Amino acid sequence: MQWALRDATGLQAVRVGVGKGSVTVINVVPFTRRSLFDGDHAALFVAATQLQRGDDVLFLTEDDHPSLLALLWIYGAPSVALSLVLIALLQWRGAARFGPLLAQPEPRRRSMAEQIRGSGYFALRFGEGAPLHEAAIRALTEAARRRIPAYSRLSDPQRAAALGKATGMNGDAIVSAMDGVGKLRAKELPNTLALLECARRQLLNPGA
Repeated sequence: MQWALRDATGLQAVRVGVGKGSVTVINVVPFTRRSLFDGDHAALFVAATQLQRGDDVLFLTEDDHPSLLALLWIYGAPSVALSLVLIALLQWRGAARFGPLLAQPEPRRRSMAEQIRGSGYFALRFGEGAPLHEAAIRALTEAARRRIPAYSRLSDPQRAAALGKATGMNGDAIVSAMDGVGKLRAKELPNTLALLECARRQLLNPGA
């Protein structure tokens, strides 16, 4: 031993030589907080550490260290700040909005063709189609009078022959479609109307 400190119970501090230096062991946990300056603690500290003027002293401890959050901020502040910004953006994106996601589309008016088709479907469904049938017959008759001489004075067989020649279609089917206004079933009416309209167009535009 190079140095020792003893009390009534035995040795409390011992210094032994190790190589070119020495190691001092104290049987307490001294020099924590402000107790270093209590009583003769300062004198013991100087004697145990062989402290001299101009020496540098390092206090090492395993108990006092920064928290995990503090270490993260010390060594990774940019990454932490970027992560917080990304989390804020995700929260903002998923938050409730107070307005529509898309602008309201501009109101558009229906075209004339759409209006006519809509009116026709309505009349066909709720008016049993008789007005549509009558209108198609009148339109076909007017076109036939323009195209076929003395059409109004022809008999049904003659009209069938004349219509078949002028349109290239089945004349008997055309004449049959013009008869029985109001007697056709709802399922038969669309095909009948299509036939009459096709014949009318052929009379107005031959070869179209």
